[in-house]
Amino acid sequence: MSRKNHSADSLSLASNANDTTGPGDVSNEGSVFAACQTSSRLLANIRRMAPMIAARAAEIEAARRVPLDLVETLRSIGVFRMLAPKSHGGLELELWAVLKIMAALAKIDGSFGWAAMIGSGASLFASLLPRRRTTKSTGTAPT
Repeated sequence: MSRKNHSADSLSLASNANDTTGPGDVSNEGSVFAACQTSSRLLANIRRMAPMIAARAAEIEAARRVPLDLVETLRSIGVFRMLAPKSHGGLELELWAVLKIMAALAKIDGSFGWAAMIGSGASLFASLLPRRRTTKSTGTAPT
């Protein structure tokens, strides 16, 4: 199998990857609806990724790891921020939505779904970390 670089195609999947709407967003009326939109967007991106992942299943198996361009694609669409709290830049999705997304990934390729689950699960600990401080004058993080 050729080791074609799929990252350009992969990164184009993310539509509004900075979307952080989800449950708990008190500034957004209908936050449950927003969470459904966010999980629906993730699922749509995963469906578009499915042929690319399936075509590379043998490569994933042989290398015994997920290629970095596919990991970057998961990152860019927000898979690794699903469980992180909004206060720490996460999507803060409900468990039912996360399980649906993980099931969709696992259906494409079991080991790929497992790797995504492990990668996204680590963000559960984000709430134990200090929030990113911002400067009052610019609203950005200090350099």
